[in-house]
Amino acid sequence: MSNLETVQLKSIMTEVFTEVLNSNKELLYNAFYEAFEDFHLLEAIKEGENSGSATREEVFAILEAE
Repeated sequence: MSNLETVQLKSIMTEVFTEVLNSNKELLYNAFYEAFEDFHLLEAIKEGENSGSATREEVFAILEAE
């Protein structure tokens, strides 16, 4: 592949990628939201492994407060 073809291909790929992102903003938002949620769930699990046990009542009191 020549240098010119490489530059043209990069340009086309950039244009296609931009078009896909612009036309599927909700899909992109959902993907980032899910990744963000998974990251924080993992952090909560790690934190929970290092803390003491909680009663069912304590858990529900916290959930109901938020």
